[in-house]
Amino acid sequence: MERIRRLEEFENHEEFENSLELYEYRRKQTFVISDAHKLKKTDVNENQACIYKNVKFVCIYGKQRHTIGENNVRETSTIKNDCESFIYLRLSRDEQRLKILDLNLQHTNHELSEYVHSSLARNRKLNDKERVELLDHLLSLGTPIPKIQDEFKKVKNVELIPKDIYNYQRKFKNESDDTLFTAVSILKKIYNAEVDVYCELDDNNKQIFKGLYFSTLQMRNAFNSWPEVIFIDTMYNLLKRKLITLLLCVQDSMGFTRIIGVALLANLLNILKFVKKRNPKASANVNCFMTDKDLTKRRAIVDVFPGVKYTFVSFMF
Repeated sequence: MERIRRLEEFENHEEFENSLELYEYRRKQTFVISDAHKLKKTDVNENQACIYKNVKFVCIYGKQRHTIGENNVRETSTIKNDCESFIYLRLSRDEQRLKILDLNLQHTNHELSEYVHSSLARNRKLNDKERVELLDHLLSLGTPIPKIQDEFKKVKNVELIPKDIYNYQRKFKNESDDTLFTAVSILKKIYNAEVDVYCELDDNNKQIFKGLYFSTLQMRNAFNSWPEVIFIDTMYNLLKRKLITLLLCVQDSMGFTRIIGVALLANLLNILKFVKKRNPKASANVNCFMTDKDLTKRRAIVDVFPGVKYTFVSFMF
């Protein structure tokens, strides 16, 4: 029985939350807290289980609080769409229960549908034990991402997106699987790649990983076919280990980009040495490097490919 109506009272905040959750599920609506005043521990006469003296829930598509930018146009996107729906609760007169004093359940300016409701980020959260167990089971079986999405839709009525699954894997994967040995093994056995690893010795003669370079046969063939100009770009914070990810690319005869090598590095100089070592014929035909205005890259290119021109482009502004 739905209890979201004016003057309805609840013994505590948890009871209201359960009623609201049922209402949201049945009506395909989503509410979030907009304004609230919590009870203090010194409020000894109030029922502390109510948590709030007063609290207002508004539709997740409610009013925009701020407008930023030229002509009061917000510069970033938002799902807010000025919906007027809200639920306002306050402690009852005896201060022992939460009471709905006012509400408006008429939604405006947005669609109410099962698909829209289930696709909202808060409704896709993997914070339910049964959801987590199902995802762990499917991942352990090597289930493809689209199949996992279909299974969650059918069993849990949840519209997972690939990003949800990737984030879960990154957050909860076994740290023992996140090793250099595992990475090299996968690259060699599954992708048949040539892999070079660069390490340095620390003060205790312990090897410290400094970089990894790999290329597949297709990558090396692309380099041999179009070696004239090499494009270099780097990405930061792409990996959990915070290593810099570097891509080496060429342009084929159709104008498409071809990746000729991938590196994880802390030292570009040694990576370029691996590139030259693995591709001696193509390296001799390189006429130009194109990259961003990074002095470290400039020095490394000059050291490993002396006499080869380089052009700097502002990829970032």
